[in-house]
Amino acid sequence: MSEIRVTTISDTAGTGPVTLTKQSACKSFLNFDGSGTVSINKSFNVASLVDDAVGENTTNFTSSFDSANYTGTGLAKRETSTAYPNMANIDGTVTASAMKIIYTKFDNGARTDSDLITQTFHGDLA
Repeated sequence: MSEIRVTTISDTAGTGPVTLTKQSACKSFLNFDGSGTVSINKSFNVASLVDDAVGENTTNFTSSFDSANYTGTGLAKRETSTAYPNMANIDGTVTASAMKIIYTKFDNGARTDSDLITQTFHGDLA
């Protein structure tokens, strides 16, 4: 059996990481605190996170997808015993470089912030 051990795999110029294109791997992920002042805990391929309003954020990607036909999934921490965040709401037009998501509560439909939100995005990069 062969084994390869490396610390870093670089691009052909040796100046940056290898770009994943035409593969099924997750192309972007985000773990952030959406309550109060929004802060990113950990991310990959995320240029910035915009707090648009209560329960709304836009994720901007460092490397754009090849089209707006990628997938985004997410989870939000339940803040109370009666408020269940729903991540199935995409607001506005999805572009190759950004996606805006709204979080709502199942019990009354009001928008809410959560102190733990995770998102993953899959698709081909440009």
